[in-house]
Amino acid sequence: MKIDSLIELVQILRKKCPWDRVQTIKSLKNNLIEEAYEFVEAVEENNPAALKEEAGDILFLIIFLIAIMEENGITDFENLLSCTIRKYKEKHPHVFKDKKLKDRDAVIEFWNRAKPDPFKGIPKTLPALSAARIIQERAARLGFDWRSADGPVSKIKEEIEELIASRTDSEAFEEFGDLLFACVNLARHLKIDPEDALRYANKKFVVRFKNVLEELKKMGKDVEKTDLEEMDMIWNQKKQILNIKMELDTLKKGLDKLGITYDKEILQKFNRYLELLYRYRGRVHLLSKNDYNRIAVKHFLASLLAYKIVKGHKMVCDIGAGAGFPSIPLKIFYPGVKFVLFESKKKKAYFLLKLIDELQLKNIVVLNERAEAYKKRVFDLILIRAAGQISKLIKTVNQLLIADGEAIFYKGLKQMKEIDGVQPRLKRRGFKITTKKIFNPINNDPIILVIIKKVCKAPSSRPGV
Repeated sequence: MKIDSLIELVQILRKKCPWDRVQTIKSLKNNLIEEAYEFVEAVEENNPAALKEEAGDILFLIIFLIAIMEENGITDFENLLSCTIRKYKEKHPHVFKDKKLKDRDAVIEFWNRAKPDPFKGIPKTLPALSAARIIQERAARLGFDWRSADGPVSKIKEEIEELIASRTDSEAFEEFGDLLFACVNLARHLKIDPEDALRYANKKFVVRFKNVLEELKKMGKDVEKTDLEEMDMIWNQKKQILNIKMELDTLKKGLDKLGITYDKEILQKFNRYLELLYRYRGRVHLLSKNDYNRIAVKHFLASLLAYKIVKGHKMVCDIGAGAGFPSIPLKIFYPGVKFVLFESKKKKAYFLLKLIDELQLKNIVVLNERAEAYKKRVFDLILIRAAGQISKLIKTVNQLLIADGEAIFYKGLKQMKEIDGVQPRLKRRGFKITTKKIFNPINNDPIILVIIKKVCKAPSSRPGV
C-alpha cells in the first residue's frame, strides 16, 4: 500500500465528513500537539502497538494539513516534498557533497555556524523547560557555559537565597524563573532532559498518591480528615514498596543480560535484602543517600560482574564487607562456597549478621575485626570492593591468600593510572595481574576488575576459620 491511498482517504473525508470539512490549519494545531505527546508516551512506555498507532495518527494529520495548505494555495504535496528533500540534502553536505565532517560534534558545529542568530528557530510555543535547554545548549556552543556541574549547583544555591529574600510578588516571580533556568542548566550538565525528568516525576507522584488514597480507603478513613503526618507515613511505606519493585525489575533485567539464571527463591532473597537495607537506613551508615535509588544497578549488579570468576573457588573472603557488597549477592548464587566477611565496625557487622540470618544463608561467617589482623592464609579468593589503594592492601592480601589464589579489586576507569603504577611492584612480590573491563548491563558504566593471582609458592594449609 502506497502513500497515495492515505492522500485519497483524506480527500474523501474532506469532502464528505462534516467534522473534517470544517477543519483549518489553526484548528488542527492542538490535535497535532496532542498526537505528538501521545507518541512520546508510547515511546516512554515502550509500547510497540501504541507507537504504530500514534505514528499513523501523526502521519494522517500531516497529510490532512498538507491538503488544507494546498486548498489555500500555500503549497502542494509535490512542492513540499521537493523543498524538504532539498533542505535536508543541503544540511548534509558530508553525505551528498564532498564536505568532510568527521563525527557527530562536527556535524552539529557545521549546522550552528550556518545560523547567524543562535536563537533563531526556537518555537515560542515550545515547553519552557525544553526551550531553556535548547537556549543553553546554543549559548554553550559559543563558549558561554560552566566548566562543570559545580557551576550550576552554586547558581541554584544563589537563586534559592534570592528567592527567599524577594519582597514582592514580581521579585518572587522573576527569581523563581531564574531558579528553574539554573535547574535546567544543571540537568544539561548531568546529561538529563529536564522535560523527561519532570514528566517522570509527575507520573511517579500520581502513582504514589493514588496508592495513599487506596490505603486510606482500605483503612476506612476519609482523606480530608486525615492529617499530613499520617498521609506522609503511608506515602513513605508505599514509596518503599514501589522502590523495591522497581529495583527487582532492574535486577531481573540485568541478570538476563548477564546470562545469570535465577528463580523465585533467589528473587525473594534479594527482596528481603532490599527491605533490610531500607529498614536500617538511618540506624547504620550503609549506603550514601543517593545510592538508595539505585541499589540494583550500583551494588547488586556491579557485585555480580565477578559472577563467573567466583565459580570453582571454595574459600572466599570479603575485606571491608560493609553493606554486604560484593559478597552477599555472590553468596546468594553460590550457596556451597564458604564466605568470610571482615567488617571492623560493630554496627555494620551486626547488620551483616542480621542479613545472613534473614536470608537464611549457610556456610558464611562475619568477623568483627580488620582483615589485616587475621593471620591465617586460607583463602583462594579475596573480594575487595571497598575504597583503598591496591598498594596499601597487598600486604593483607598476601597474608590471607593461598598459593595460586586470586584477589579481585573492583575499580573505575579513573583508577587505571593506579593499576598501571602498581603492576611492577606486584610482579616483584610474586603476583600476576590481569584486568577485565566489564560494563554494567543497565547503565553501561564500565568497571575494571583487577585480578591478582598469587603464583609464588606459599603454605597452603587451611586451618578452620
